[in-house]
Amino acid sequence: MRESHLATPIASAPASPVMSVASIGSGQSQIYLDIMVAAGTSVIATLSGPGVVSSAQQTGLAGSDGRVRLTWTVNTSGSYVATGTAGNFPISGSASVQ
Repeated sequence: MRESHLATPIASAPASPVMSVASIGSGQSQIYLDIMVAAGTSVIATLSGPGVVSSAQQTGLAGSDGRVRLTWTVNTSGSYVATGTAGNFPISGSASVQ
């Protein structure tokens, strides 16, 4: 009798997220969290800071290229921190709005 074993895929940790900021005028800025993950991976993150005017929790699903961008709108300068998960892995990043 011959035994057959299927390989169990091991999920790899996502690349570290990159946070960036862009001014959109009228005293507002957008904060972006960009991350590369496996296709089909769900990314959920919550932004904390002094002036988040969009929903604090953002979600995204990676397409075939594995890219996810989450976007928040803020209206106050200061430090902002995003924390969440990419699949089962914790992620975090920070950005400063001038």
